[in-house]
Amino acid sequence: MSSAIKFPGDQLSIAELSAAALDGDVVPLGEGYVPTDAPETPWLRARSLAPMLAPAMAATHALAAWVWGALADSPATLTVQRATRQRQNIYPRARIVYRDGFVGDDDLVWFGDVAVTSIERTVADLARVRDIAAIRMMACTHPASIAGAIAWCSHHSRLSGASKASELLQRVGAELNPVENAS
Repeated sequence: MSSAIKFPGDQLSIAELSAAALDGDVVPLGEGYVPTDAPETPWLRARSLAPMLAPAMAATHALAAWVWGALADSPATLTVQRATRQRQNIYPRARIVYRDGFVGDDDLVWFGDVAVTSIERTVADLARVRDIAAIRMMACTHPASIAGAIAWCSHHSRLSGASKASELLQRVGAELNPVENAS
């Protein structure tokens, strides 16, 4: 665990961390607390999820978009997917929506022992569930993400919803970059 992130119960109780937050020494981030002056990087955001994500799970969809800096706040529901070939016995946990489909190493970025879907895979997944607002936010923070997600969908055309996701991404890309798409 990153020493910059304090999790309730590790060295300090939730009451002590809450008091430190009231004093302005720390702020909540993901499942932990970080120093007030700590920059919110993808690494820090991902690591702040460690207590909720077993090494066998990867952050996906809006949760991954938050890690990549596209969303200001961590989603209330954490969407995760299997990051290992072996099926896992994942017990129901509050706030976690678990999808059993395997996410391969080519689609993962590891922050220590916390896996997050790549930027391209994240945008493709958001398009597959038609989360247009999150797609636009990802495009603002990662300008090449729509083109990368379209290529990802093309490469994974047999995956459910990939062709419709590609069409949606092309429309959103045209809306965001009308001059580029006019030629």
